[in-house]
Amino acid sequence: MMETLAIVLVTVSVLMWLAVLLIPWRPWSFQPFLDAQSGGGDLSDVTVLIPARNEATVIQKTLVALKAQGNNLSLVVVDDQSVDGTAEIARKAWTDRLVVVAAEPLPSGWSGKLWALEQGRQHVQTPLVLLMDADIELKPGIVGCLREYMQQHEVAFISLMAAPMMSNFWEKLLMPAFVYFFKLLYPFSLSNSGKSKVAAAAGGCILMQSRLLDEIGGFAAIKGELIDDCSLAGRIKSKGHKTWIGLTHSVYSIRPYQQLRQIWNMVTRTAFTQLHYSIGLLLACTVLMALAFGMPVAGLFFTSSTAQYLALAAWMAMALSYLPMLKFYGRSPVWVVSLPLIGMLYLAMTWNSALRYLRGERARWKDRSYDSRANSMRWTFMLLPQFLAAGLLMANPVAPLHAAPPEGATAVVERFQSALISVMKDAQKLGYEGRYKRLAPAVEESHDLPGIAQFAVGRYWEKLSDQQKKAYEDAFARMSIATYAYRFDDYSGESFKVVSQEATGKGDATVHTLFSAPNKEDIHFDYVLRRKDGVWRIINIIVDGVSDLAIKRSEYGNIIRDQGADVLIAKLQGQIAEYSKPASTKNK
Repeated sequence: MMETLAIVLVTVSVLMWLAVLLIPWRPWSFQPFLDAQSGGGDLSDVTVLIPARNEATVIQKTLVALKAQGNNLSLVVVDDQSVDGTAEIARKAWTDRLVVVAAEPLPSGWSGKLWALEQGRQHVQTPLVLLMDADIELKPGIVGCLREYMQQHEVAFISLMAAPMMSNFWEKLLMPAFVYFFKLLYPFSLSNSGKSKVAAAAGGCILMQSRLLDEIGGFAAIKGELIDDCSLAGRIKSKGHKTWIGLTHSVYSIRPYQQLRQIWNMVTRTAFTQLHYSIGLLLACTVLMALAFGMPVAGLFFTSSTAQYLALAAWMAMALSYLPMLKFYGRSPVWVVSLPLIGMLYLAMTWNSALRYLRGERARWKDRSYDSRANSMRWTFMLLPQFLAAGLLMANPVAPLHAAPPEGATAVVERFQSALISVMKDAQKLGYEGRYKRLAPAVEESHDLPGIAQFAVGRYWEKLSDQQKKAYEDAFARMSIATYAYRFDDYSGESFKVVSQEATGKGDATVHTLFSAPNKEDIHFDYVLRRKDGVWRIINIIVDGVSDLAIKRSEYGNIIRDQGADVLIAKLQGQIAEYSKPASTKNK
């Protein structure tokens, strides 16, 4: 019985790999591809649009390579609230036909990159726009080559998959496979066919007709998408336009991944998104990956000689599917023996992506966390352990064990919301500084800012020096006030209304309110309050089911872990400075 099962499982593995090799669209092939043939020429009909967030280490090299593309190329760089001097480096590297846009703070519902691109596209005046990442280096002539291919083949949208860096062990092990798996998921031949609904693009290098962005409604049409390049290609293709994607040796990624953790985070950012956040698809993916990559190895150790021969056949078919990618990137064929290990590592990354999602984090990138919003009540429940942890951390030792009546808590919320509306009504007259001064006492009186600040960094709080604690608490408090002063900057009939209030565990209270604005959907603001020194204080705000405190805890903890507390403090201070800029300087 066990021998028969072993033979069946290994046979399935063989058939899977034979199918990969024999299907007509040949996802394993390094075709189609496009390389630069010649350099120079007039590029006055092209504007390069680059979103950049803390890219000081790479953007100069990117812009130097762009200069070699030809003459009269326009450039728009969207500085997405960088704190490392990215904008200044861009201005020094490119002085003519340049617009540097200071990005507005990220609004709800947008991914950071797409919000930056949406602001930048307003400055594109040419028929063609080249969407590029700040860490991409182009070989001379490739922009002209892309434009020529578009004209000759009547393509409206063309994209090239950047060659990844492969200078260290982890890059050599995992990055060719990253492209390999991408082609399995999005076969280029199908994507390039007008008869297929498959649509693929590589966001690092996309040349397209500028008018198409207006046709689809701008980047707002895909504002919340994390796999934004393929989503954009899908929108363009759905309008009946021809798209094309290929491999290349003329577009390089210059962002190094020195550690496994860096590649891991890059993959987990969108892995579960690829599965549409479906547990069923995750389980199916697990079974398929185990059969495809596990069985060729496990089968060699089965007692049945038939199973062993079949496992060897699966190994050979698997190797044949991967060799073209290794050859394209100039890697030794020996790396093919690592493919089962690579497959299991990518499966582990996918599971990690799913677990992060179930913890309330849809994705994390560039020091930003994007929350899971599929079901507000479900995610609030899943974040319950974090709220309980907050209660343990910030509990008042003299607070009563029974639930406290929420009436006093409601009064705190109403006074705070009344202060917000009052400031909004005088917003234009007050200006940012005036709004800040008016709101500061209201925020400090109604919020437990020290307690929120401590919980937001979690276990890292005890690792901070006394000086860092003081600087962080001060920056956090000023950032909290600045956020209100910046966001509540106008009035057009908005109002708050208390809907209900309830006593909750640990003596806390939750006040449910609605924020209403003319001709817009109501927004749910739920305030969690706790008694401190006998006075109710706000300790968390849940907006449409999403916990502000949980998002901060994830984001701040990651920054401290990866870059240190001083970097977090600097980022908070940089954001405060950004908020304080006059509105007239935002888009210069």
